[in-house]
Amino acid sequence: MKRSIYSNRSDVCGFLRFFIFVAVILLLIAPVPVAADNGHGCKLNGSWIGYSDSGAWWMASPTGQNASHGINVLDVPGFDFTLEGAFPAVNSSQLRGVWERTGGNTFAYTVIGFAVDSNGDALYISKLSGTETILEGCDVMFLENTTLQIYAPNADPFSDDPILDPMDFPNHYGFRMHVDLP
Repeated sequence: MKRSIYSNRSDVCGFLRFFIFVAVILLLIAPVPVAADNGHGCKLNGSWIGYSDSGAWWMASPTGQNASHGINVLDVPGFDFTLEGAFPAVNSSQLRGVWERTGGNTFAYTVIGFAVDSNGDALYISKLSGTETILEGCDVMFLENTTLQIYAPNADPFSDDPILDPMDFPNHYGFRMHVDLP
């Protein structure tokens, strides 16, 4: 009869206890996969209000299924859609587009909209792109490198040339909105 390497039951129990102890230690020190932001960084999702030197200027509501990319809807009611009289624009669509995380608290975005005349015909396509960094407490956003490009209404804003020179906007801040009951 072949003899077991464990001469009695206490040897088996000792081995099992040692094995479980080592397994638990390994599980505690092993790296654990985490979310796309590696557990660091603020979420962009939410609603934000942005200010220029003259006051409130835009509102944005970025959304997404994860912390690395998503969709953005931007309203800019204070913007002059006539571009200082260059177009007889009377209205603009909301700007819609995408955002992506470029670092811990840094993001890039591109949004597109249409300016229309009084008949509802598109006058131009606008493409706004830039970068943003969410600051302390995840409630303040610093926007920079914001550039507006204008394209013909039948152009592809991702491959065609703009019809006007790009317009750069000054760096500015946005603030996360919170529920504020009276």
